[in-house]
Amino acid sequence: MTDLRIHPLGPGDERACERILRALPDWFGIESALRDYVEDCGRLPTWIARNERDAVGFVTVRTHFPRAAEIHCMAIDPAWHRRGVGRRLVEFAANRLRDEGV
Repeated sequence: MTDLRIHPLGPGDERACERILRALPDWFGIESALRDYVEDCGRLPTWIARNERDAVGFVTVRTHFPRAAEIHCMAIDPAWHRRGVGRRLVEFAANRLRDEGV
């Protein structure tokens, strides 16, 4: 697999999240829900995976209680499906949450 960098959502990354969500109309085809997910990226903990040039996936988590969190939204660019991006994002998010005591 190509080297991926995973980092917290930064300035302008919401546009990349929206682009990825729009590339998945079978899962995120309802416009109002898609917009809500994009907005959530900016207000909930979100990590984005990038290759050398582009964002290829992201994961957003929601913490319900001090020791309980769940994946709120995760999306991977279709060109990157079945290449381990989702697994890497889930592992990364789980490790970060664990480090924070969640």
